[in-house]
Amino acid sequence: MDPEQAVEMVDENTICVAAILGSTLNGEFEDVKRINDLLEEKNKETGWETAIHVDAASGGFIAPFLYPELEWDFRLPWVKSINVSGHKYGLVYPGIGWCVWRTKEDLPDDLVFHINYLGTDQPTFTLNFSKGAQEHHGELPGECHGDQGGPGEDGPLQHRVQGPRRATGGLLPQGPHPPRRV
Repeated sequence: MDPEQAVEMVDENTICVAAILGSTLNGEFEDVKRINDLLEEKNKETGWETAIHVDAASGGFIAPFLYPELEWDFRLPWVKSINVSGHKYGLVYPGIGWCVWRTKEDLPDDLVFHINYLGTDQPTFTLNFSKGAQEHHGELPGECHGDQGGPGEDGPLQHRVQGPRRATGGLLPQGPHPPRRV
């Protein structure tokens, strides 16, 4: 996604801009910081409060370790929610993932269900839109054994993110500023 074009399309009916951190197709990260900076300007000009949701399903457990300096999370003021998918990395139940909000006020009340459990009100929020990872569980022994790699070495995490690079093989147009790849 081109940050300038995305923010240019924002109008008074826009709920948020969704940025992808770790495309399923090729592992690329969209420039969340640039989107945040552009939204900061637009929100000041218009008086709107257009936020950012980061779909970090594939990159949320990689970016903090491989690119700790990369600003894509709640360090940016307009990032209000982030989702990650634990099931894409194995060792968890199929389909498990999380969505977190910056503050309780950022989660709309109409998405929260209230149930009575043992006489107490229990607010609950759940999403189910993802495919399980059962087919990847066979890969776990190879990922969990052998050289774990140290800083700057090729360990399992580096190998995990090499597939999208090889799969795209430079087939995608890079434009004037190549996107950061995992």
